[in-house]
Amino acid sequence: LESCINENLLHVSNWLAANKLSLNIDKTNFIIFHPPQKISNYTLSIKINGKCIKKEKYIKYLGIYIDSHLSWKYQILHIAKKIKRCIGVLSKI
Repeated sequence: LESCINENLLHVSNWLAANKLSLNIDKTNFIIFHPPQKISNYTLSIKINGKCIKKEKYIKYLGIYIDSHLSWKYQILHIAKKIKRCIGVLSKI
């Protein structure tokens, strides 16, 4: 699986280079989706141009937090934090 992913990422990297595009590897992450009952023990070493991509428990994509279980946990926590800040500002008025 790891070699297949890395091979496909090499094709993506070559396509980007051929089209004079670049990928910010420092901002690139990956996530493994799995049911909550199963623990993700995968230790994949995903690389683009020799640089490792970080595995994350959750990612932010188009303003929405997505976790490995496809639950709303981190999205709700983020929104609750923003609401608390707004309530704090409003209470000082």
